[in-house]
Amino acid sequence: MKTDIQQQFDALFATHAQKIAQERQAKAVKESREDDFEREFKLRCDTSITSAFGQLGEYLKTKGLKTRVEQTQERRGRDGTLQRERAITLRLLTGDEDRHYPEYEQPHLSLICDKSKQLVHIIESTTTLQSGGQTHTLGSVNIEQLTDEFLQQKVLQLLQDVLGSGQ
Repeated sequence: MKTDIQQQFDALFATHAQKIAQERQAKAVKESREDDFEREFKLRCDTSITSAFGQLGEYLKTKGLKTRVEQTQERRGRDGTLQRERAITLRLLTGDEDRHYPEYEQPHLSLICDKSKQLVHIIESTTTLQSGGQTHTLGSVNIEQLTDEFLQQKVLQLLQDVLGSGQ
């Protein structure tokens, strides 16, 4: 092989190897950023969000409404597929406690970690056994916006939607 052609091959492969190395480095940085965000969300769930939901649950219990706080790392969608996502949910327990009701038949407020977008999605479900309802996304926020007051407002909104006062 002629030297100049071999040098062109070598340059081509060196450029290609450099491109692959840059892509790997960018992927590692992105994954690290996503892992950091997910860890921060989990920490916030384990501390302040669980505490806020627990306090709200205790208050709602005095009004005759039981709640349950659930943290998940993955869940099954309605279509049965397994979806990997870290989330925390405040579920309003309606109906007979001795029976198991599907999650989608209980009103709830869920905070779902979207590590790729660095946001937390807020999902509200007003579906109950007695009256149906709907599930929709209320919006997406930064982790820093998940204050006690913010969570209290979202649970109040959920209860207004479920109980029908919607004011």
